[in-house]
Amino acid sequence: MENFDKDIQDQMNALADRYAAELRNAVSKELSKPSYKSSGMLASSVKVSVTPATGYKPPVINLEVEDYGELIGKRKMLWVKQPPLQKMIDHIQKKSVSLTKIPGYVSGAPNLPESKKIERVAFAMAVKKRRDDTFKRRPWKKQSFPDVLRKLNSETIEKFGGHVERMLASSIETLK
Repeated sequence: MENFDKDIQDQMNALADRYAAELRNAVSKELSKPSYKSSGMLASSVKVSVTPATGYKPPVINLEVEDYGELIGKRKMLWVKQPPLQKMIDHIQKKSVSLTKIPGYVSGAPNLPESKKIERVAFAMAVKKRRDDTFKRRPWKKQSFPDVLRKLNSETIEKFGGHVERMLASSIETLK
C-alpha cells in the first residue's frame, strides 16, 4: 500500500481538527437543550480528540461523553436480572431515606432492626426498578452527528478523491 505523503497527512489532520471542533460544538449544543433536563454537566463533559494521520492511516476523530450520555440515547432500560441490592442499600444509607413505611408491614415494623428495614426497602426498590424502569429516549446522536458527518464526507471526497484514485491505480499496477 502506498504511503500518504506529509503534505496530504497535514491536510487530512487540519480537516479532522476543524470537523472535530464542529462536532464538539454540535454535540454540546444538542445536549444543552432543555429537553434533556440537564444540569449542564453532560454537555460540558463532551471531549473530542483527533488521532493524527500516519503514513498509512487517516486521522481518527474520537468523541467522549459521560457514561450516562449513552443511557439517555437508548430506547429503554432493560434489566435482565434484578438490580444489585447492595447498591440500593448503599443509596438508602447515603441519602437517609425515611424508613417509616416498610414494604410488607402495615404499622411500619417498629420491632424490626434498622438493618432489616433498610434491606426490605432496598429489595422493594430493586423489584420495582426491574418491573417498571423505563425512560424516554433522547436520540442526541441522531440530532448532532449527521450534518457534520455529511459535510466532512463530501469535503474529504472533494479534496482527496484524486489522490485515492492514484493510490488505487498504482496498487493495481504493482499487482500486474
